[in-house]
Amino acid sequence: MSQKVIEIINGISRAAHDIGYDGAITEDGKPVEIGLKREQGHPVYGSRVMDGFNIGISGKLLVLSYHCDLKLKEVYSQDLEEEVGGMMKKIIKELKKRFKANEGKSLSLKKKSEVDVRVESTSRVRYWATARCLYEIGNLGDTKNVISDDNRPDIEKSFKKFLDQGGLGKRPENAAQRPRKS
Repeated sequence: MSQKVIEIINGISRAAHDIGYDGAITEDGKPVEIGLKREQGHPVYGSRVMDGFNIGISGKLLVLSYHCDLKLKEVYSQDLEEEVGGMMKKIIKELKKRFKANEGKSLSLKKKSEVDVRVESTSRVRYWATARCLYEIGNLGDTKNVISDDNRPDIEKSFKKFLDQGGLGKRPENAAQRPRKS
């Protein structure tokens, strides 16, 4: 891995660190506001909404995950995928902005997949949504993707080899013998 690739990955990590936690502040001492639901309302008196994001890097791909708590009426009253996709766009925009402020260079991210949103229930009223989207990181040179069709083993061949080793198909030589009575 070249020094340039390591610098880009470290810069992404620093940018995510600067904006990724509740209570993050800028150099001026003001709270970082990127549009997450947890930033709304009073931190002590108001009912806080849990939401946040996480990033991961796999080869040339940046994996952005987003989580938020919802109520049942919010799940059915709106286009949830569009709202979560908009929130992820805000996160990517702020990540690029913070990367440029820290590193002095721009970060190139190209969307590789659609936003995958999954909604699950905690109770009859409360739900949570998790979303995931893949972005290709530019300027990483000849870095190879970990997840690709070239690196995938032939599962059919290895599974057939496993089944041919035996198991339920062969019976032992003494299967016809009666067990001894004690």
